[in-house]
Parts: sequence; structure tokens; C-alpha cells
Amino acid sequence: MTEPQDRDRDPRKPLGAKGEKLAVRALKKQGFIILDTNWSCGIGELDIVARKGDLIAFVEVKTRASGLYGPPQLAVTPAKQKKIVKLANAYMKHKRLTGLRGRFDVVAVSPDERGRLTAVHMPAAFVDGE
Repeated sequence: MTEPQDRDRDPRKPLGAKGEKLAVRALKKQGFIILDTNWSCGIGELDIVARKGDLIAFVEVKTRASGLYGPPQLAVTPAKQKKIVKLANAYMKHKRLTGLRGRFDVVAVSPDERGRLTAVHMPAAFVDGE
């Protein structure tokens, strides 16, 4: 019997952390205030929660080391989107936030033609389909 992979030893974790740092930097350049990173509750984790005026963005960051499996944003499947929506609702309730417009963004991080990681912000990448 094999043991489940220990997430702390996941070789993708350092790359994901770099991607999240790039995403935070990109969002700040656009005038967002970062409220939380890696906020978690019993149902999962939100990568980034950012605010700009009355807009609160729940940002999923996807990082890929290459284009072998397609662009990073393809990993934000309908099931993942549904989970993010549930997490966003839990976040709003937990933080007692009202009167804000919610939006679901994706930041796709992948290497450019020179091999440097670049972040592409996709505002309103998906909507609450519930």
C-alpha cells in the first residue's frame, strides 16, 4: 500500500510559491490591496484575496513550469471554480464583509520565451454559476 503524497514535500510547491509572489506583485501594481494570501478553512484555500475600492477579488493562481500541459488557466476547472465560489462565500461570512462587489480572477504564471516566469492577470475569469 502506498502512502499519500506529503504536500510539504511536493516538488511543485516552490514553483507555486514563486507564482503567488509574482501574482501579488502584479495585483499591487494594478492598485489592489492584498487582504489575505493562502486563507484557508475546512473546505479549502483561497490563494489571494485582494481589494480595490468596493471590489473584492478572489484570485486563483496557477503556475506551470512549461506549456507541455497547456496554459495554466486550464487547470481552473468547473469543479475548482465551484469550490472557489464556496470559499469566497465562507471568507465573506467569516470576515463579516458586506457591500462589496465580488469577482473571480485567475493569474496564470508561466515562463516567457526567455524562460522567465511572467504573470498574466485575467479579471473576471469566471462567474458564480450557482
